[in-house]
Amino acid sequence: MNMGSKSITMALLLVTLFLISMVTFHPASVKAKSRTLVVPDQCPTIQGAIDKANYGDTIYVKNGVYHEELTLYKPVNLIGESPQNTVIDGGNIGDVIQATGICNIAISGFTIENAGTSKWTGQGFPDSCIYLLDCANVSVTNNYIREATVGLLPYASSALNCQNNTVTDTTTMGMLFYSCENSTISDSQFYDCGIIGAHLDGNSSGCKIENNYIANCDEGIEIERSKGNLVSQNSLFDNNMGMGFHNDTGNLMQFCTVENNSIGIAFLQANGNTIYCNSFIDNKKQVDLSFNTNLTSSSNWDNGTVGNYWSDYNGQGTYVINENNVDHHPLTQQVNISPTFSPTIPELTPIAIVSLLLSVFFVAVMVRHRKTANSK
Repeated sequence: MNMGSKSITMALLLVTLFLISMVTFHPASVKAKSRTLVVPDQCPTIQGAIDKANYGDTIYVKNGVYHEELTLYKPVNLIGESPQNTVIDGGNIGDVIQATGICNIAISGFTIENAGTSKWTGQGFPDSCIYLLDCANVSVTNNYIREATVGLLPYASSALNCQNNTVTDTTTMGMLFYSCENSTISDSQFYDCGIIGAHLDGNSSGCKIENNYIANCDEGIEIERSKGNLVSQNSLFDNNMGMGFHNDTGNLMQFCTVENNSIGIAFLQANGNTIYCNSFIDNKKQVDLSFNTNLTSSSNWDNGTVGNYWSDYNGQGTYVINENNVDHHPLTQQVNISPTFSPTIPELTPIAIVSLLLSVFFVAVMVRHRKTANSK
């Protein structure tokens, strides 16, 4: 090996050692090992398993019907064997599952049913299949939620992920997010949910209602007294009202299909919301502004270049709702609301990074040796 090859090899070695030191000199935090408690094998009841569990434990519930009202007061993962066959039945009294002031909870794989089902007048707290008060980092996924005044009610909570749930047969609302922040309702189905399928209220902000199918409700989605929220890629069919904005501003609705409702979209004392790139199809009344006592209230019906598709648009000029509400760029074709997915970039562990760097180093050395040998 000549002096040039030695210098390059030594430089590569020093760089590799430096990068390894950058990884290894930052020790990872050590987490206590969590365990799994199996119901009914290890504990006859789900609440008994919760009481016995340590923070971060998983409670795995086998198929069966469990007549319980549960209180989650520690961060655990509550996992059912299968959503169709692992049933938590609240017996039509109060909340089925409730949690207060807890972070890092997961509820997945259950049928959660038979909370109280009285009509809610707007005062107090309605009986719910899942009630969360002042909670954060909660995941509610892959559940059947049914037979309640409200299916899921988070109050003053944040960072909620409610995904892949089916909500049916509620007397008042499917999901009511009240005073919540940075939370998501997505990839779910709502049928026969009383007054409203999915509802944001009480100054909720930074929330997303995405890619849901909502049918046979008095109102599919309503945003009330809240701002800075996104309604996207939802299908709203066969409701009395597809979408409602109530006493709010600064929300965005896009890529939704609103079809065959009595009223497509309505406004009550709402101003300054943006609605574009949606399809309003065969609603008996596409837009209802009669609830606005302030007749000058307006929304933004396009983003400057793209408006909405209206099944009753004649193809000429603008689409005029009233003098203060005009879609200046109506579309002539329905909007494709197929979701798009971003590729997931795997997170490299320190060991993987070291292995990768060593591989690069040794390949570089071998290439250098081969070039040196060929030059002789």
